[in-house]
Amino acid sequence: MDKIINFDNNRFTTIVLQKNGTHALQHQFENREEFCCQLIDLEAESYHFEVLNSIKQILKDPVQCEKDFLILCLNDHEFSEDYNAITFDESIKRAEALEADVLVPGLSYFCCSIPINENLSWVESIESAQFIVIFKRFYQTLRASLTIPNEYIQSRISRLSQNKIVLTPFFSINKNINSNGQIENNDSSDNNKNSSVLRKLKLSDTIYQYYGNLQNLVESTNSTPPDDEFSIPTYVINLPERDDRRSHIIKQFQDRSEFDFKIIEAHRHSIGAIGLWITIRKIIKLAIENDDDVIIICEDDHEFTDDYAKHELLKNIFEGFQQNIDYINGGTSSINVVVPVSRTRFWVDLTRATQFMIIYKRLFEKILSYEFSKDVVADIVLSNLAENKMILFPFISKQHNFGYSDVTPQHKMDTDLVDIMFSNTERRLSQIKNAFEKYNSLEQKSIF
Repeated sequence: MDKIINFDNNRFTTIVLQKNGTHALQHQFENREEFCCQLIDLEAESYHFEVLNSIKQILKDPVQCEKDFLILCLNDHEFSEDYNAITFDESIKRAEALEADVLVPGLSYFCCSIPINENLSWVESIESAQFIVIFKRFYQTLRASLTIPNEYIQSRISRLSQNKIVLTPFFSINKNINSNGQIENNDSSDNNKNSSVLRKLKLSDTIYQYYGNLQNLVESTNSTPPDDEFSIPTYVINLPERDDRRSHIIKQFQDRSEFDFKIIEAHRHSIGAIGLWITIRKIIKLAIENDDDVIIICEDDHEFTDDYAKHELLKNIFEGFQQNIDYINGGTSSINVVVPVSRTRFWVDLTRATQFMIIYKRLFEKILSYEFSKDVVADIVLSNLAENKMILFPFISKQHNFGYSDVTPQHKMDTDLVDIMFSNTERRLSQIKNAFEKYNSLEQKSIF
């Protein structure tokens, strides 16, 4: 049963979707006359499914669809002490000017953000949001998708939208509602969770600004050496009996004079991951003997993508050296937190896959000093050892699918796993790259 509460002179048309029999959300909007609330009670057992159905019906209403934006408030929302109606109104106007699809004033989890101004940031996902401003430009996209059931509305918006913006400080806190519809007494846990996300957002912004400033400094000097002055020591790991892989990798480096290419016989071990790590150590010792400042280590399943360009690679290697980077990956199957640094280089907190690795001298001794065990996994170890690590995107390297792996047993059982992982990661990075280019281009413009 719907209960309509109307306020005069309001701007914020809000659809409040609460679980049947609860009153926590209703109490949240008492004495907040800037909101025009429609309270909709939904069955607790099928709450998320009914949320989708309710939104579908709302977006069919021609009156509602004429509004510049609608607010969805889910069952676990609570206003924080940072809520301010004027600030909220101004933030909505700014988000509209930025052509946002959605604006959220609170998250309990995030992976990637790009700062826009002092209190607005683009975010990759809003899957932990409970208070969502949906703008008119996104109505049709969302309405057309609601024929597919069994997906949380936050997940659906995250999947469909390129333009998701978060407002800080948060004024919407995620609260746990018990079976009686009451907010559980876990203020300390909730506050800690929100504080943790805010700290991570600030850290992400700091990394973005830090490397952005370094990048501007490097680009202003325009001191990248000519391409013909570079020949990068490149070590390729191969087992002698793997003729198919050896033939493949030789073709990859054929006629590429920028690589001083050597094949290194892989160390044999009953556990392939240990053999790989021992081989990497052997290569690092060679690099130290040769007094190399930077090297490339490849596995024999490396394959250049169509996005590989000699000048772009050398530019990134040189800029990484100037920015004290430890390690750059040419293509990864998995990412977590990502911060764009330049048009083709991203800071990451972890990177997976070892088919194309750029390793700087400052990481050599850490690799040799690492006390490894039978559980060693090279890509994870390198991510942990490297304080400053980046990836190149678009990827210049992928793993060629030979249908088997000498290192990872799981890839023998699921031969398409790597291809799927790379594709999923590329989709994520494409969205992040598009947002970076969009908001970076607005940085010098006044749009408010």
